[in-house]
Amino acid sequence: LPLLLAFSCAKVFNAHPFVSVAIVGALLEPTFTGLMTKPGDIVTFLGIPVVLMKYSSTLIPAILAVWVYSYLERLLKRFIHQSIEMVAVPMLGMLIMVPIIVIAVGPIGVYLGDGIGAGIAYMNSVSGMLTGAVIGGGWTLLVMFGLHWGLVPIMLNNLALHGFDTIKPAAATATFAQAGAAFGVFLKTKDKKLKSYALSSMVPALFAGVTEPIVYGISIKYKRPLIASLIAGTIAGGFVGSMGTTVMAYVFPALTTLPAFMTNTFAYYLIGIGMSFVLSTLLTYILGFEEPVSEAAPSATKHTQHLSLIHI
Repeated sequence: LPLLLAFSCAKVFNAHPFVSVAIVGALLEPTFTGLMTKPGDIVTFLGIPVVLMKYSSTLIPAILAVWVYSYLERLLKRFIHQSIEMVAVPMLGMLIMVPIIVIAVGPIGVYLGDGIGAGIAYMNSVSGMLTGAVIGGGWTLLVMFGLHWGLVPIMLNNLALHGFDTIKPAAATATFAQAGAAFGVFLKTKDKKLKSYALSSMVPALFAGVTEPIVYGISIKYKRPLIASLIAGTIAGGFVGSMGTTVMAYVFPALTTLPAFMTNTFAYYLIGIGMSFVLSTLLTYILGFEEPVSEAAPSATKHTQHLSLIHI
């Protein structure tokens, strides 16, 4: 996803698309990513501390990298002769950009994620309903920017200390809310391609807890399904949190991982995810969305006009 995003951003920021992909790709290079045993590990580069993070799960570094590079590329072209521009600009661009992104953006993502995690931990000590509502409504947004990793250590710590965790069940409502949004689109749309995509993207969400196809292919694209899912996740998350729903292992929330949630609050978990799915489906259907324009319509119009001219 970061590579595809880099290519798209390059077109928007008027930067060379392949150089942009190469810059973001450097952040995903196995030797570099292999330096990290856990998010937040620190290494040094030319004496400068570098905070490592998992760039394959984030969008912010890719967007910022291409945005900054677009200005650098224009600057380099002003000073580099056209005869060597094809080689010199990409080479200097990568030599400059990769260290900047690794040194500057990495710590921002890590510390921002940790800060969100600390805030969630504090809210959890104050009000379970508030925590559940915030997580259920905001989890999808955190995942989009890769900031949800700041909550993973808290979940693992809860499991290690107490044998259960209360954050993951609230996050599960966001997963099932996305599945509900996809089902709402499936019921509402008349476009065959979108109907097929909505149904197929719902399967990995329900059985594997993977919502990216829905988030990027439906929710963000059509906007109102995202709003519907956030509302449903907030309400269902608040319910799950208020009931103190727990999980006894770190898993992706899906129908296949239900055994991990079979604690004494399992009934509340089933009600919560069911509520999230149904409410998101209904809201998506009621709010509606802008239907994709059928490719057949213009052709039919032109054909009708052609017949009219013949008739005249």
